[in-house]
Amino acid sequence: MDEITKIETVDQYDQLFGLETLHPLVNVIDFSKATRSVEYIRMNIGFYCLFLKDAKCGDLTYGRKNYDYQEGTVVCMAPGQVSGIDNRNRPAPRTKSIGVLFHPDLIRGTSLASCNASSRGTPFL
Repeated sequence: MDEITKIETVDQYDQLFGLETLHPLVNVIDFSKATRSVEYIRMNIGFYCLFLKDAKCGDLTYGRKNYDYQEGTVVCMAPGQVSGIDNRNRPAPRTKSIGVLFHPDLIRGTSLASCNASSRGTPFL
């Protein structure tokens, strides 16, 4: 079974792609400015992510399944979810995709933190 890397902070994610962290709790990412690429990783993230995929950027996994994320897809993830990137069979593509990452501490104590995350009534925090 593949090793799962825990990425707890926005800064750890930024470092993975060689991006600058301007705030410890939130970042807007422009992947065209990444100075590093990732060939393969499975990660358990500790923050919320929203990505607008501008191009197919390799095989992405969510949980245990592979998904075909095409151009124009919005990908959303929450803390504790496992996702991955697999570019081992092709060069990592340069992409114009963008993303927003934010740590749960950014919204802790706000009305957004008490909103239901699903129909089962699971709160954000």
